[in-house]
Amino acid sequence: MNDGHMWFSVVGRPARSPFTRVQRLSCCLTLLYSTMLTNIMFFGRGDDFEPPEPIRFAGVEINPPISLPQIMIGVQSAAIILPVNVLIAFLFRNSGPRGDKNTEKKAQKEGAEDGGKAKSSLPWWTAYIGWLLVWSASFVAAFFTVLYTLSFGRAKAEAWLVTFLTSFVTDLFLMQPFKLLIVAVIFALISKY
Repeated sequence: MNDGHMWFSVVGRPARSPFTRVQRLSCCLTLLYSTMLTNIMFFGRGDDFEPPEPIRFAGVEINPPISLPQIMIGVQSAAIILPVNVLIAFLFRNSGPRGDKNTEKKAQKEGAEDGGKAKSSLPWWTAYIGWLLVWSASFVAAFFTVLYTLSFGRAKAEAWLVTFLTSFVTDLFLMQPFKLLIVAVIFALISKY
C-alpha cells in the first residue's frame, strides 16, 4: 500500500523503488493544484452562490457547512483528475535509468539470466515528459485558480474551500485506495492466466 497510495508513499517509499520522493511529492503538488482548479471550475464565476439552507430537525435549526451539490463537485473533481495523476506517476515509475549502451546491455543480459523476467521500463527520457507534465499542469492550475478566486465573494470562497477539502479527503481516503484495489484485481487476473 505504501508504494501505490500517492499521499502515503511520500513518507513510506519502498527502498528499491525508482519513483523518488521528490517525484512523488511533485505528483502530490500536481494533484492538489488540479483538484483546486477542477473544483473552482465547477463552482463557476461571480457572486451568485447561495450557502446551503439550514436543516430543521425537531425544532432545532442546524447550519450545515456543506451541501449535497458541493459534495458532488468534490467527488467529480477527484474522479476527473485521477487519469492525469496516474499518467504522471506511470511515467515516473516506469522510466528506466539513464546510462550508456554498456549499462543497457548489462541490464538486458541480467534480465535474460533471470529467465526473461526483467522489469520492462520506458526509455529514460520519459521522466522528463513526466516533469514537463508536472510543471505545466501545476502552473496552469495555479494560474487559473488565482484568476477564478479574484471574482469570488466571501461566502462563495468559503464554500469553495469546503468543497476543495471534501475533494481532497475523497481522493485521500476513497480514490487512492480504490485505485489500489483496481490495480490489485487487474494484476491478479493477469497473473492467473
